Amino acid sequence: MAVGISRIKSLYVATQSTWATDPDADGSDYRFVHARDFSPAPDFGEPIERELQDDTFDSSGIIPGAEGGAFSFKTELRGSGTAAASTVAAIHGEMGLSLLAQFGAVNLGTGTTFSAGWTTTSGDVAVATTINVGDIIYRLASAGVYEARAVTVKVGSTLTVAPAWSGTPANTDVCYAMANYRAASSGFGYEALCMKGDNGYEITCLGCIGNVKIESLSARKVPLLAFDYLIDDPDFASAKGSLAATTDAYPSAVVTRRAPFYYNGTATECAELSFDLGNDRKPIPSNGGAQGRSGWKVVGQSRIFSVKVQRDEAYLTAYQAKTTFPIFTFLDGGLGNMVAVYAPNCQIVVPPPAEEVEGQDWMTLTIRALQPAATTFAPVNLAIG
Repeated sequence: MAVGISRIKSLYVATQSTWATDPDADGSDYRFVHARDFSPAPDFGEPIERELQDDTFDSSGIIPGAEGGAFSFKTELRGSGTAAASTVAAIHGEMGLSLLAQFGAVNLGTGTTFSAGWTTTSGDVAVATTINVGDIIYRLASAGVYEARAVTVKVGSTLTVAPAWSGTPANTDVCYAMANYRAASSGFGYEALCMKGDNGYEITCLGCIGNVKIESLSARKVPLLAFDYLIDDPDFASAKGSLAATTDAYPSAVVTRRAPFYYNGTATECAELSFDLGNDRKPIPSNGGAQGRSGWKVVGQSRIFSVKVQRDEAYLTAYQAKTTFPIFTFLDGGLGNMVAVYAPNCQIVVPPPAEEVEGQDWMTLTIRALQPAATTFAPVNLAIG
């Protein structure tokens, strides 16, 4: 039975430290999310079949099972709004805690400055204590233009980055840090979602576990993060008095004007890119749980990139040879609004289909991020800052 909903007016999210337990009954720890494209309201999902039959054809043979269902929404992909300059620590931003819950791990780096000996690929920074291998950093490349790079080697305060910078960093230039969310095999968190409607209803969903996608990173568009959740226990009598204030003002938008894509270290023309973290979530069965479960478990991940590139038979050769390669991309939204993705060990897993775009031949690559051989690297690192 679906909940009667007129329209979801506002959405709030809170980190949940204990399974299916409200993190803050009065709502003061919930954060307001600028969201859109809400799914229908949660259902009394998971119906239970009865063996008894009668002479009618109505639905009396089905009764509601465990309360739960699913819920999804979209929000804009952007940085934290605060640049982590020298000695400044990176922060989560609006959706950072949700990214941590779904990726499983994070490193909040601290900004520093470039120091001696830099080439376009390596050199020293003043302090590298909070910068780890696999992290993404960025710098001012030219007037109003920023670029990001992944740290592939760290020895003391000497860093090696990939791909190469467009030019040699100067001494004392700022090395901006980012919040680096790493696709992990554990550490996934639960969240609580609170929905308020324009007809006075309020629903809180506890015990939620999510997945996240980057949708259609393409030119002259506002990129989106798409979140979808499995929920455990919708509370239709929710009433929270201290929810964060909403705002009628749109946050500053980040429009895709420059998002270089690097295939195997080479800058490659790309018309469109999307990414799915691919969390495969299953309930943990439990007779002791109020809904017949005691939590959720991520039992697998299929981390998939879809990239539209100009046609080249080399991609078909790479698919046939099962070639592995790194991919890297960043969205230059300016200071405090940088977004970057690094996957060090990838493979094309579907024969690349050809298509016509604007009268030209293009191919769509379906790329899976594999587990790197080196444990210092995550399969995928999404960085904001």
